Amino acid sequence: MRLTIGNKIFAVAGSMTLIVAIAAMVSDYFIDVVNDEVERVAETYIPLSETIGNIDRHGREQEILFQRLVRRFHTGVHQAGDADALKKFDDRGTGIETEYQAGLKSLQQAQAKEHFVDFKIELARLSTLLQQLDRVHQTLEDQNRTILHRLLKDSRAEVGDLLAVRLDNDLELAREVAVITHEVNQLTNQAARVAAKAEVWALRANIASTAAALLFGLTMAGIIARGLVRPIQRLVAAVGEVEKGNLTATLDVHTNDEIGNLANAFRTMTAELRIKEQIKDTFGKYVDPRVVESLTTGDDAGLGDGERRVYSVFFSDIAGFTGISEKLTPKALVNLINAYLSEMSQPIRDTDGVIDKYIGDAIMAYWGPPFTSSDAHAQAACRAALEQQARLVNFRLKVGEITGLRRDYPDVSMRIGIATGDVLVGSVGSEFTRNYTVLGDTVNLAARLEVLSKHYGTSMLISEETWQAIGDDFETCEIDTISVAGKTEPVRIFELLTEAGGLTPEQAAGRDGFEAALEHYRAGNWAGARKILAGGQTLGAIANPTQVLLGRLDDMEASPPQDWDGVWRFSQK
Repeated sequence: MRLTIGNKIFAVAGSMTLIVAIAAMVSDYFIDVVNDEVERVAETYIPLSETIGNIDRHGREQEILFQRLVRRFHTGVHQAGDADALKKFDDRGTGIETEYQAGLKSLQQAQAKEHFVDFKIELARLSTLLQQLDRVHQTLEDQNRTILHRLLKDSRAEVGDLLAVRLDNDLELAREVAVITHEVNQLTNQAARVAAKAEVWALRANIASTAAALLFGLTMAGIIARGLVRPIQRLVAAVGEVEKGNLTATLDVHTNDEIGNLANAFRTMTAELRIKEQIKDTFGKYVDPRVVESLTTGDDAGLGDGERRVYSVFFSDIAGFTGISEKLTPKALVNLINAYLSEMSQPIRDTDGVIDKYIGDAIMAYWGPPFTSSDAHAQAACRAALEQQARLVNFRLKVGEITGLRRDYPDVSMRIGIATGDVLVGSVGSEFTRNYTVLGDTVNLAARLEVLSKHYGTSMLISEETWQAIGDDFETCEIDTISVAGKTEPVRIFELLTEAGGLTPEQAAGRDGFEAALEHYRAGNWAGARKILAGGQTLGAIANPTQVLLGRLDDMEASPPQDWDGVWRFSQK
């Protein structure tokens, strides 16, 4: 029976998996060896070494107490603290005995858990050495008590021989401590060596399995590729052509296996892509390509019939466009508008904004989900606005070339308004024609801010919610608190100046001076506001708003309002 490509690949994968599984079993064995040795060291050898160290330390402390008591009792003069000294001496002996018992218990538990006979024998030998150490210590304890009791009875003449015998037992105890310490160290070193070798063998097993699996895989891949490589190469070449944008690429593969099915699917796919690309190319010039993509794929991606969301909305306009249009021929005007809109649209696209529409020379755009993340759309809108103003500097130098005028060509400048807040976003229109757009007070406010830029002599105004959203990422200056026509709630507005850190010290001082004057102005302190504004402290980037505020102060000082609340109300749109 002829194997399919899937079965062949499955057989190769299964064989490679078997090789890796065998190596993994071998590796697991050596890893278990490492774990066993580490467990012996951690749970038996190290605690036993600490126990022996404690025994040795208690023994040394007891020896010091014994020597002191012997010297004191040998004088025959008893003191009030003798009883306490004897108690400390006995406590050290009790501590040594406790350590012995703990060590023996630990070894017994380790023997019960151990499943290798060789290590059981080693643990039994350690238990014997520890018991021998205990017996020597008990003998020494009995001798110590005998000597001290005789000295307490003033039998100093009878302890000479006992002290000599005791010295031999003390030396024997030291030898026993050294022997068992040496044995524990030897076992610890042996465990380390065994663990290291096991790690090496585990690594070798992994390397061997990898090499075997690689060799086997390459061999089988070569065998399978003999019958597949040519049609696959043709398929890859055709896919490469599609990737380059050539949707007319042909594929000459007519086999009856999976490759043939894939080739047929490829031909169907390229035909559908050609249709879809034609639609996208046509409508992408009128609607944002991302909206077109969602509509052509049938995936709404959030483009429903309408929902409430927080967006950042943008309006821009060429300042004095009516005067500019009167100076140009229709062709020159169209060339200028097309070049301007192309230049100013690019920063919006670069920041994932959506251009809603062009209204003559005006641009309406927005940022928000699903096109821009919900926590970055205000920053994206402000970044696009600043980039537009930067591009405008170079654009002005090309106006003469665009319009065909060698001299007296118009100076192009633009005003921008940005507002952030709730909008109704969705597909709006009739059953015949629809438009994916945003509606609501936020949209109206953005449009008003663009218009108000002319009143304040600024280039970029943003709403309070936009200012709150961008945080410390940009340099701004608070311009006013206003109430626009159609809205009862006052709105604080700000001028967008530059990205964070982009102001010179003089510009920052001017901005701070204007905001200080604004506080006096809102509080009704006309003289305080005038003193700051007229003192030249707010010149530079805030020069035009300064003149607007000074003009208001003239009227207010001449006729102070009775119900002043710091809000400037615009009665006209």
